[in-house]
Formats: sequence, structure tokens, C-alpha cells
Amino acid sequence: MASDDQHPALSALSPGERSSVLQALLAIHPDLRDVAERLAIDLLTDVDRDAVMTEVVDTYLDQSYLDIADRVGRQPGRGYVHETDAQSELLNEALDPFEQDLVRLARLGFATAAQEVALGVLAGLHELGKIADEQTLIGWGPLEDHTEDLAQSLLHTCREVDIDVPVTDVDPSGTPSSEH
Repeated sequence: MASDDQHPALSALSPGERSSVLQALLAIHPDLRDVAERLAIDLLTDVDRDAVMTEVVDTYLDQSYLDIADRVGRQPGRGYVHETDAQSELLNEALDPFEQDLVRLARLGFATAAQEVALGVLAGLHELGKIADEQTLIGWGPLEDHTEDLAQSLLHTCREVDIDVPVTDVDPSGTPSSEH
């Protein structure tokens, strides 16, 4: 593989610009489509459950309980928003990218990768139940209720896209019962 020093413009591209270059390259060299598809499949299906767990933990630990300040009280077009409703919205919004990734993988037929995302998220929620404190948004209030609600939301999404979460890996509350 060529050094980045030899291709500084390629190295400096934003993700959107890289996408444009890939599209142009595939238009010029359609014979590379099969190789590109294989690389895309490899990238999408290479899900590291532990990395997902870490990302979930980091995402929720980065949310301060002070984050709800802009969402509580009278809100134009919504009326009064209670702090627990604002908290719930923020917690669910943080879960959304993980659920979208799971759905995308499931719809592409990558059930095992989608399952690994789900199990990583559930493991992250379980870990948060042990370490989050009241300075974090998820730890503000009944932590177990928050992690349980998020786990149930994720499991609902799994059912919607026909992704089975192994019973040996998840207890009825939606938290992992074994490491993997």
C-alpha cells in the first residue's frame, strides 16, 4: 500500500469527499465493483461487540444531567416539557444511532453483525448500570429503570427486524447474563 506521503490530497479528504472519489473511481473502473462490494461487506460485518459496548458506555457517560436544561420548561410548539421527559428523550436519542446501525445491518441480511451490535449495546447498558453516577444523564434518577427501558427499546427494535438475541446472552431484563 502506498504511503500517505505520496498521496497527501487523498489523506486530507473528508469522508464525503472520499465517498465522491470512490463513486468516480467505480464509474471509471466498473470492474472494481465486485472488489469494492466485498470490502464493504467485510467492513459492515466486522462488528466488535466489546467496541460497541465501550462506545455505548462512552456515549452515555459523556451526557451530563445538565444537558436537559435546554429541553425543560415551556418549549415552543410543544408546551411544557418535564425534566424526566427531556431526560428520556436525550437517552433515547443517544441509543438511536446504535439502533439504526442494527436495523441497517439486519436489512442488508447481516443478521450476525446486527446481533453483535445488539449484544454490545446490551453489554454497555449493563456496564453503565454498575458505573454511572448522578452526574451523568443516565445516572440521574433511577439508573436501573433507565438502562432497562433502553434495553427493552433495543430488544423491540431487534424483534421488528427479526434479529434474535441469544437467550443465553440476555436475561429477561435485557441485560447480558454472560460475557460472550
